[in-house]
Amino acid sequence: MPTAHDAIVVGSGACGGWAAMELAQAGLRVLMLEAGARVDPATDFHHTFLYQMDYRGRGRPGLLRRYSGSERNYRIMLDNLENPYTTSPETTYSWGRSRCLGGRTLHWARATDRMADYEFKAASRDGYGLDWAVSYADLAPYYDRIEGFIGVSGERLGLVIDAPAAGAIDASAQRAAPLPLLRQLREWMRSGRYVQSHRGHAAAGSEDRQPRDPHR
Repeated sequence: MPTAHDAIVVGSGACGGWAAMELAQAGLRVLMLEAGARVDPATDFHHTFLYQMDYRGRGRPGLLRRYSGSERNYRIMLDNLENPYTTSPETTYSWGRSRCLGGRTLHWARATDRMADYEFKAASRDGYGLDWAVSYADLAPYYDRIEGFIGVSGERLGLVIDAPAAGAIDASAQRAAPLPLLRQLREWMRSGRYVQSHRGHAAAGSEDRQPRDPHR
């Protein structure tokens, strides 16, 4: 007898993964569809330094037009020429896409700036366009929750709004206590969640020393 599901989620990236988690935690039977393979940190990450790579991690000539990536992540990046976006006539669009379990959550630039009413209410300030239908106050609780879940850490550094993570770091510094993020990293490692190493930024993704050659 076929298995019945209450919800089907296509894609396991930041949006799809979070949606599937929320639905599953609410008691629904969820089926997640992902076109890519699972990346195993134990076997797919080699931690090679950039100076040890053929092109210093920048990518082989001729492939940059096909991939938004580097020597580290060919195997998880989608070929934009073979998988183009559907656009209006005489228009083009290209954006780096990955095809792997977890999607772009496996490789991103580590920037988690919060948008504020400076952006949401820009039309009220400068008269151009329309204001967003939401305000910062509407989204702040969700920012708090997600930042705590993924372990956001940082300082305000002149941003328009502040975040709980910055206050926690300041308090830890005054007490000369371990940063909350370090405690969370230890918990993640014990639970099987891997943390980013410091041999390249988080956009590096899964390194593949022998990337497939799409020209062959």
